[in-house]
Amino acid sequence: FPYTTLFRSVYANDKWQSDRSTATIIVGTSNGGGASKNYEKADFVCGASDCDTTIESAIAALPAGGGVVVLLEGLYVIDSNGIDITTSNVSLIGTGKATILQRGYDTASFDGVITATSVSNIVIADLAVDGVKATYTGTQNSGIYFDSSVTYSTVRNTYVHDNDGAGIHSASSNKNTILSNIVNSNESSGIYFESTSDTIVSNNSLKDRKSVV
Repeated sequence: FPYTTLFRSVYANDKWQSDRSTATIIVGTSNGGGASKNYEKADFVCGASDCDTTIESAIAALPAGGGVVVLLEGLYVIDSNGIDITTSNVSLIGTGKATILQRGYDTASFDGVITATSVSNIVIADLAVDGVKATYTGTQNSGIYFDSSVTYSTVRNTYVHDNDGAGIHSASSNKNTILSNIVNSNESSGIYFESTSDTIVSNNSLKDRKSVV
């Protein structure tokens, strides 16, 4: 799927450059064959592990009003405790299926490769989440998780697959939008709603044991 035009990013003057009309931070990975092109010129760079910590550092570096964290193409191993978004007005945007967030850890309680908690105006878009369900088993292992009091937020144009739990899990979160995602091969369910209302679900492709619960 194509990425959206929420941001513009080009490589120029020996540096990745973005449309700075919105506060934007660029993250790349140096992970071997899954490395981003010209990753060394990104604002933040992770290696073959602990990319969740790097991405959280990029989010923390945004101004108080929020902004955009752009993930260049590449394989990002998420093996600490997942990417936690706890600040409102943050967009986490990839370049399409070539931006891969791969689970590298197990969890004892519900947790996503990306988890947003008690925030509003979050956008997660244009990236892939691989749950590696053959290794990381249990319904607690979700792909994208809205964990309590997430509002006015959007999951758009993502490819969420092979999670042993839900691909996209919304708990006690309302007034959100789940739009144009490909949600495949998730063991528990594709999209799982728990105490959730006023949520728009549109134009998603689901091929899971249970599609929407």
